[in-house]
Amino acid sequence: MIRLDLDFAGSVRRGRWFGIGLLLVASVATAKMLHIYSSATSESNLLQARAEQLEQRAGGPKPDRAPVAESTLREIRHANEVIGQIALPWDRLFKSVEAAASNKVGLLGITPDQKGGTVEVSGECADLQTMFDYVKRLDQQASLGRVYLLNHQINAQDPQRPVRFTVTASWLQPNSAL
Repeated sequence: MIRLDLDFAGSVRRGRWFGIGLLLVASVATAKMLHIYSSATSESNLLQARAEQLEQRAGGPKPDRAPVAESTLREIRHANEVIGQIALPWDRLFKSVEAAASNKVGLLGITPDQKGGTVEVSGECADLQTMFDYVKRLDQQASLGRVYLLNHQINAQDPQRPVRFTVTASWLQPNSAL
C-alpha cells in the first residue's frame, strides 16, 4: 500500500504567488478591455456626428414618412394584442389555480379576461361544502384577489346531484397587462 502525504498548509504557500500573478494578469486584461471599449465608444460617437453632418448637407431635413395603410395599422394593432397576451403572467395564474386544486373538484374551464384583469374558473364537485372549500382556497392564493362565487347549480337530474359553479377573481394588477 502506498503512503499518502497530505500537507494542506504547504500547498497554500505555493499557490499564493500563482494567485497574485493571475490577479495581475486579469487586472491588465480588464484595463486593456476598458481602453478598447472607451476608444470604440468615442469613435462611434465621432462617426455618428459625422453622419449627421453629411445628412444635413445632403438634403436638409428629411421629409415626413409616407402614410401607413389602414390594413397595415390593423395588423399592427392585432400583433400588439397578441404580444400583450403572450406577455401576461400565465404561469402565476395557472400555479394559483393548481395550488387550490383538489381531487374532489373537477375544473371545467378557465376563462381569463385580459382587459378586465379577471379570470373565471368553472368547476364541478359533489356537494356545496366542497365548492365553498375550493372558493376559500382560491381566495387564499396571493396572486388572486377579489375571489367571488358567481353562480352555482345543482344538477337535480343526476342521481349524485353534482354542483356546477363559476368563480371569478382578479389576477392582474391595473396596467400590468402591457
